[in-house]
Amino acid sequence: MSTTIRTDGANGARRLRAGLALVELLVGAVIMAVSLAAIVSLFAFSFSITKQNDDKSVAYNIARKELEHIRFEGFSNAIVIRDSNGVVTSKFRDGTRVTYYDSAGIPLANSTGAAYAATLVVTSDEIVTLSDGSHRPADDALRTVKVTVSKYPGGEAIHSDGTYMARSGV
Repeated sequence: MSTTIRTDGANGARRLRAGLALVELLVGAVIMAVSLAAIVSLFAFSFSITKQNDDKSVAYNIARKELEHIRFEGFSNAIVIRDSNGVVTSKFRDGTRVTYYDSAGIPLANSTGAAYAATLVVTSDEIVTLSDGSHRPADDALRTVKVTVSKYPGGEAIHSDGTYMARSGV
């Protein structure tokens, strides 16, 4: 009889351990699934942060390029619009110009395929009217230059920069 009890006790213990192995397997699977979900979420988050930083970097470079263009054109010709061959199509003493750029920050002739739009606004605090009726900034005027780079299409502003210009320089 003691042998039978031992056998029944051994079989019962074996059955109990088999049940525990199944529970341990299920708990391990749940822990693994939660861990994998956290890792996938982390990768998605880091990808979105990287994309935002890429956009900010390109937008910053576009804004600096626009400001350098203004500095090159000078106080009197702050906004100069050129066609795709580099020929001046119009000059404004004050005004707004929008230039479109692709995802690498290369300027485009129009908005087709554009990823960014750079809006350049030039204003003067003092305007002089000439004898022919045209206007120009006064010699002692302070010109404000503001560049806003935004996603295109969509219009979400990514970066904004600006400077002041005086006749003596930027």
